[in-house]
This record gives sequence, structure tokens and C-alpha cells, in this order.
Amino acid sequence: MFSERLKKIRKSKGLTLDALAEIYNKKYDAGLNKGTLSKYENNKQEPMISVVSNFETILDVSVDYLLCKDIKNNNEEINPLTNKKITSKEKKQYNDYLEEASLFFNDEDVSEEDKEFFMLSLNKIFWEAKKINKEKYAKTHNKTNRDVQNF
Repeated sequence: MFSERLKKIRKSKGLTLDALAEIYNKKYDAGLNKGTLSKYENNKQEPMISVVSNFETILDVSVDYLLCKDIKNNNEEINPLTNKKITSKEKKQYNDYLEEASLFFNDEDVSEEDKEFFMLSLNKIFWEAKKINKEKYAKTHNKTNRDVQNF
């Protein structure tokens, strides 16, 4: 559902409703406000397609992802940065990563808001690192294949 995807990707990028509205308004010289974004995220109002298209640019995700056109079956999870299916290996790595990260909160008086911000930041870092590592691997792997073919 669009509302869930918008909220998920906004939070994964560490943006508040106000921050997203500000970015949107600066880029598109528009008057989008926190209340309208909240209505989108709570499925109280649907945006015009031009707004969805603008979110694609601002949030660096596809319109298909935002509109849930990428879902082949409801059990698949999608990487928010690559819009590709999360493998079981990635899911295990991610869960292990978050479990270790949650140790930061043991016996600490940390507000729920700070915990959420911390975990959303770690979420973004994890998926960006995975993306960078895959790109590096692809470059190295392609170079190795070319070297073998040229031998």
C-alpha cells in the first residue's frame, strides 16, 4: 500500500514529515505540508500522480515501489534502496546486525524517539553498505571474468 511504503522509505532516510515537506517544497516550489503528508501516510488522502512521481526523485525509489507494483507475493520483502527482493542471507545478516545494535540500549535511559531514530539510521547504513559492497563485488567480479577471458 502506498501509505505504508511512503512512511517506510521516509523513515529509512531519517526524514521527519516536516523535513520531507521542506525538501519537496524547495525542489518543486510547492506548498506540500506536514498535514497532507500525514494524510498520505495514514491512507486518508491519495496524492496526484505528479506528486508520486516527485517522491520518486526525492526519495530515490521507483514509482512502482511506492505504488507496490513490485510485489509478486506478499511474503517477499523488498530492499528499500535497490527495490530488489531481500534474500534469506541478507535478512539473517540484517536481523543479526539489529540484534547487536540493540545492545546499545541495555540498561540505558534512552527515549523511544531516540531509539527509533538510531535504529532507522542503522537501517539506512546497513542497506547502503550492502548496495556499495554489491557494486564493488560486481566490478571486481567482472574484471576477473574479463582477465580470464583475455588469458
